Amino acid sequence: MINKTNDWYEQALNHLDSVYANQTSNFLKRAVYALALMLAGYSIFEVSKETGLSPEEIQNARINPQIINAFNERNMPSEEFSPSEEFSPIVEETSKNLPAHGLPTNLNISEIETLIRLHEVSGAKRYVTVRGKQVDIRKVYPDPIHGWEVPTIGIGCNLNNSDAKSRIEAFGLDYNKVRNGQQMLTDNQVNILYHQDIQNATNDAKSFLPNFDDQPSTVKTILVDMAFNMGLTKLSTFEKFKKALLAFDFAKAAEEMLDSNWAKQTKSRASRLIQMMKNITPKTKQNNQNPQPKQNSIIHDS
Repeated sequence: MINKTNDWYEQALNHLDSVYANQTSNFLKRAVYALALMLAGYSIFEVSKETGLSPEEIQNARINPQIINAFNERNMPSEEFSPSEEFSPIVEETSKNLPAHGLPTNLNISEIETLIRLHEVSGAKRYVTVRGKQVDIRKVYPDPIHGWEVPTIGIGCNLNNSDAKSRIEAFGLDYNKVRNGQQMLTDNQVNILYHQDIQNATNDAKSFLPNFDDQPSTVKTILVDMAFNMGLTKLSTFEKFKKALLAFDFAKAAEEMLDSNWAKQTKSRASRLIQMMKNITPKTKQNNQNPQPKQNSIIHDS
C-alpha cells in the first residue's frame, strides 16, 4: 500500500521501485510502450487498455527516470508489444478516405485536453482564480457560475455527479471530507479524474451526434468541450445545432450555438468555440471561394 501522507512524486517512485523488484522486465517493457502510445496521441484510457497498466501506473511511469531513460534508449522488444490493429499509428488522411467536407477527422486528444483546461481553470496547473479568490484545484472550490451549488474539484470535476463518490473513494479518500474541504487530492489524482471526465465527455459527444466519426477534427474538439461543460442531457436539447452538423453545415451550427442560453452563460468559452466553428471551411467551399482568375481583355490608355 502507498502511504498517502507522502508527497505524490515520492509515492510514485516508491511504488515503481516495489514493482521493479517483482517483475522488472515485463513492467518496464509495458511502461515504455505506454510512453510511446501517449506521445502518439492516444488517451490514457486507450493506453491502459492496450498495455494492461492502470491509469495511475501510466501517470507514474511518465515521471520515473528509469522508464524515461529506457524509452529514450528504445529498449523495448517490438515483437512482444507491437500495437494491435485498434491502436495502429494514425495515418495521414487523404482526400480518398475523407468525408465530403474534405477535412481531417482524427480525434486530437492533446488539443481537447488543452482547450478544456483553458476553459475550466484558465489553463492553470494547480492554482486558479475563482470569483476573485485564488484557489488550489486539489481542494474543493465553488463552480465559477453556480457557486457552491456545484462543488468542484480538480479540472471541472463536479462532486454532485452520481459517480463522484465512488471515483473519489477509489483513491482511498473519504468523499465527505473531500467535499467539505477537509481532504485534498494529489496532482496525480487530479489528472486521473480529468482524463476520466474527458473520456466520459467524448462518449457523450458520440452519443449526441450519430455522424461524430465523420466530423472534422475541430468539430470533435468543440463537441467534447461542450459535452464536458454541460453533459449529455443539456447537449441533447441543441436539436437545430445537431441537425446542422448532420448536414455538415458548420456556419449554421455556429448560428445555433450563438442562439442559446449556454452562449449567454459561458460567454468567453462559447465565444471561442463559436469562432472555431465559424472558421471551419470545407475543402469544396475553399475551392469555390478561390476560383481561377478570369483573363480580362487589355484596355489601353487613350
